Amino acid sequence: MARQKVRKNRSLVPIVIAIVVIGLLAGLYAGKEYILGRFAPPEPLETPPAAERALQEEPQEDDIPPAYPVAPARDPQPGLEESPGGGPPVVVDPEQAAAISCAEVSGEVESYLDHLATYFKQDEPPADGRAHLDRMIRKILDNPPVVMRETDNLLTIRLNLVHFFRLLGPRDILKIKKILNREQPSLEASMAVFHAFAEMRTACPSTKETLDLPLEKLYEYAGFFLNTLGGKAYLYRRDPALRLLVQYYAVLILDRAETASMNRHGIDIRGSLTPLIKEMETTGLLADREHYLETLYALENKYLAKYGQPPGQDG
Repeated sequence: MARQKVRKNRSLVPIVIAIVVIGLLAGLYAGKEYILGRFAPPEPLETPPAAERALQEEPQEDDIPPAYPVAPARDPQPGLEESPGGGPPVVVDPEQAAAISCAEVSGEVESYLDHLATYFKQDEPPADGRAHLDRMIRKILDNPPVVMRETDNLLTIRLNLVHFFRLLGPRDILKIKKILNREQPSLEASMAVFHAFAEMRTACPSTKETLDLPLEKLYEYAGFFLNTLGGKAYLYRRDPALRLLVQYYAVLILDRAETASMNRHGIDIRGSLTPLIKEMETTGLLADREHYLETLYALENKYLAKYGQPPGQDG
């Protein structure tokens, strides 16, 4: 019996050798074809040329409306402080935010949206500029990017990398870049007001008539910017101050979703808090940096107490 097993094992040797030889020959053939250029190497993922041109083109001063004007002097209001760069006031004390009326914040947002609409007056009659802006906002909110399992296939990564270009096209992408360049001095103040406005949505139903920003839709974009390759790539192509502001408000939106049991993707906020705090501690680009850090420290303590250290950071 032992001899028969030895013979059976020896009978498999030629088959194994044949398989190895075939594999080597196939490898040599493939290498030859690659060298001869018959098998082209895979092309790297790139932003479409039209999108790249739109992102790189510099705005011309003669077709840009003036930046948001400095508001006239007025009596101070609880929870608000005038922005040094003009534009909507900054919400400096979240505890007093409730003292600001719905109509007041809606008026600030309405005024700023009307100002942004002037960037589109060269494309349409001025009366339609606001309608065009409203359509853009609705299109973005109604068509979120892929937030989870983005890396399952290269197509999803590529679609996320050009998400806004696919939705808006090169003309509107260029307009948005002009807005970001021109409105830089008031962006910090404006984003604070829009965040306060979004938080008031439930308590102030009338704000939906000005602009409807549902938490479930904002959450998708917060996850996109904090948790995907495509979203992070968008931010790292932008001005560092704008990137930090987007990351900061994305964290606040994610916290709101977690508190409301709406974190449907199960995104771990702790993974975004630590690096954002470290970068915020060293930046000198933001006027209200201390307020941002105070908020982030409070969130860090909240989630450390609730879930402990994030994976990989124990000890």
